[in-house]
Amino acid sequence: MLNSFGRLLIWLGVAAFVAPLIMTAVVLTKTTFALNSAFSKLDEAGEIGTTLSKSEIKQRTRALKSLLAPQSLVPGAAASLTIAAVTFDMRNRARFERAQALSSDPDTEQNDVNDVLSTPHAVSIDYGDATRRAVVLISNESLALDVSATNPASAIAVLGLEAKAFPDVSKLKPGMLAGFKVEAGGSKRTALPVDLVEASYTERTELCQSIRSWTRHFGLTSARVDFVVFKDPSHLSFDGSKWVSDGGEGTRLFDSEIVDICE
Repeated sequence: MLNSFGRLLIWLGVAAFVAPLIMTAVVLTKTTFALNSAFSKLDEAGEIGTTLSKSEIKQRTRALKSLLAPQSLVPGAAASLTIAAVTFDMRNRARFERAQALSSDPDTEQNDVNDVLSTPHAVSIDYGDATRRAVVLISNESLALDVSATNPASAIAVLGLEAKAFPDVSKLKPGMLAGFKVEAGGSKRTALPVDLVEASYTERTELCQSIRSWTRHFGLTSARVDFVVFKDPSHLSFDGSKWVSDGGEGTRLFDSEIVDICE
């Protein structure tokens, strides 16, 4: 009898020790599953947001072509050209955190997560009276662009686009676009929006090739071209001497400085 009672006490002690471990394991398992599910949604959203059907690619390419200025008017349309590499690290981080929070909610629809991750970054460009100061935006993000000018009729061949993803150009008027390269639409590899000074050899080579290509496209010499990195911009404007943004600014280089780096 005493032996049975002793064994019972031992088993009770083991149970008391093991039970919390089992509960902890269950909680960790559930938490891990929830996190994996959340990140799975984010991965799926990323794939969905960057995948376009052939018909969608054709439709978006036609939309861009409809905005092109007559290519015979592009050379000489601009007195100067700014190549702007635009990045969105802070805005992407905030977007990712928002999507992650939504993914952790079991009631969240997958489309809600997709919308957060795939919505283009809105960027407005105000030329004012400086419609001969062309700008080319280089980005690996999708942009939603809005262009304004004091005299919209004079905003001909003022903008160039080079991006990994198609932009939202629904607010642009025909003739504003001088040219475009969109990797998602079948263009050859586009340059990355990197700092020319800090870029790797391959990144710098590709960006320099892009700068030379756009310079020729606008019919300008290197003396009329500058380069700048804009960080998390939502608005660009010409301040009388250069293009500026409401976000952060990285390296800014002018004519001979670009030539020295790209040679």
